[in-house]
Amino acid sequence: MLRGEAQFTADLPVPAGTLHLSFVRSQVAHGRNLTLDTTAALAAPGVAAVFGHDDLGAPPVEFYTETSMGGLMARPLLADGTVRFVGEPVAVVAAESPTAALDAAEFVVVDIEPLQAVTDPEAAAADDAPLLFPDAGTNVVKPLRADAAVIEVAGATGAGGPGAAGLPDGARADPCEGAAFVAELVCENPRVASAP
Repeated sequence: MLRGEAQFTADLPVPAGTLHLSFVRSQVAHGRNLTLDTTAALAAPGVAAVFGHDDLGAPPVEFYTETSMGGLMARPLLADGTVRFVGEPVAVVAAESPTAALDAAEFVVVDIEPLQAVTDPEAAAADDAPLLFPDAGTNVVKPLRADAAVIEVAGATGAGGPGAAGLPDGARADPCEGAAFVAELVCENPRVASAP
């Protein structure tokens, strides 16, 4: 990057007819009765399609099977009537150019009935906390046990900093994967072979 030789997805050639996506994201931390009005977005120049959860028909995804509570906390690709965090994707616009997709995404009208949100981890773990996945019966995904004496000593001595309260030291919310990619489907042999 420092030498100006880095290559980004915007630098890559794309095949003719490539559609570009722009996600519409929740501005509400927790809410239900999500409704979308995509009429204006669909009428925008260069727009090929606008999808909400019901248009995809895709099952929820268990991003981390170890922490999805047996599927009870599996997340939909697009919000399914309930939003669980600010920035959760609620719709996606497909258009002929990145600019057309971004512009049309602004025309999607999102209506969400806000619910109580909890931002403190201890409050979220309380029995009376609002649940993000009510069927799971808890917001605690995977309890971790710690020796109370070690935590007490760390808290009294200041050792461990935030870790004394059960929070990791130096926690960061950086994405570890890129947010963009270019894909082209090339089908040279339309037959599918399968072996037991």
